[in-house]
Amino acid sequence: MDEKASVKVWNGTTDTGFDFTVEQSAADDYELLEDLQALDQGRAERVPAILNALLGKEQAKRLKEHCRDENGKVALTAMCKELDNIFSSINALKN
Repeated sequence: MDEKASVKVWNGTTDTGFDFTVEQSAADDYELLEDLQALDQGRAERVPAILNALLGKEQAKRLKEHCRDENGKVALTAMCKELDNIFSSINALKN
């Protein structure tokens, strides 16, 4: 059996049009939970680690470019909004 074919994923699109794929196994990551808890406590510096854990480095890089504004800046608020939208999409896909 092809190993890639057996990987279960969630596919979705954020409200701003970013297409993403998250391996379902990413949700079963204790360190991701720690990072999410830190983010919930106001530690926004954990956002990159959370995105890398969920999306992988290549998709996280694509998301950063997707959020880049006309001045070349990537706003933290934009990245957090996308992250929230990704989690909302995953929750909807799980049900």
